[in-house]
Amino acid sequence: MSYRIKNALEVCHAKNIIHRDIKPANIMVSPKGYFKLGDFGVARQQISGTMTVIGSYDFMAPEVYKGMPYNQTADIYSLGMVLYYLANDFKLPFSEIQSSIDRINRRMNEDTEWEWKHKLPIWGLTTNIKNKMSEEILYDTVMTACANDPKARYQSATAMKRDLIICMDKICTLEKRKDNWEAAKKK
Repeated sequence: MSYRIKNALEVCHAKNIIHRDIKPANIMVSPKGYFKLGDFGVARQQISGTMTVIGSYDFMAPEVYKGMPYNQTADIYSLGMVLYYLANDFKLPFSEIQSSIDRINRRMNEDTEWEWKHKLPIWGLTTNIKNKMSEEILYDTVMTACANDPKARYQSATAMKRDLIICMDKICTLEKRKDNWEAAKKK
C-alpha cells in the first residue's frame, strides 16, 4: 500500500502539489487491488510556505494545525500517521483521548520520540510484524515521518519509500524462508 501511495506523492511533490488530506479514507483500492490516493479536492500547488489549515486533525502535521508555513513534509507526516494507524490495529497515538483536537494538541506538546516510544512499547507492532529487524525499521520509518519538527522528517516521499522497501524486503525474505521451511518439513 505505502509503496504505491508514495509513488503518487512523488509525482505530486515533483509538481509542487501538496495533497493536504492524506488519511485512510482517501486511500482507495482499484478493482485489480492497486492502492490509489484519492480526494484531491483540497490539494494545492505549493507557493512558498502554504499556511491554510485544512485536512483531518488526526492525520494533520503540527505546523498545518498551528497555521504555520508548511510544505510537502506535511504530506509525509500524514502518511506516517496512516502507517502508524494501520500497523497499530487501527489505533492512533493517544487514542484514549476522545477529541481529535485534544489528540493533536497532545502530539504537538510531547517529545514525540520519547513519548511514543515509552508509552506505546514499540507500538504493539510485534503482533503484526514477525521480523524484529523489520519491526525496528518500520518503527524508525514512522517515527521519522511523524517527527514534530518538519526538518527532522523525510524531506521527500522518495526517501521514505526507500526505507519502506528495505522493510518490505526483510519481511518478504522472512516469509519466504518460513514457507520454504514448512514445505521442506512436509517432504
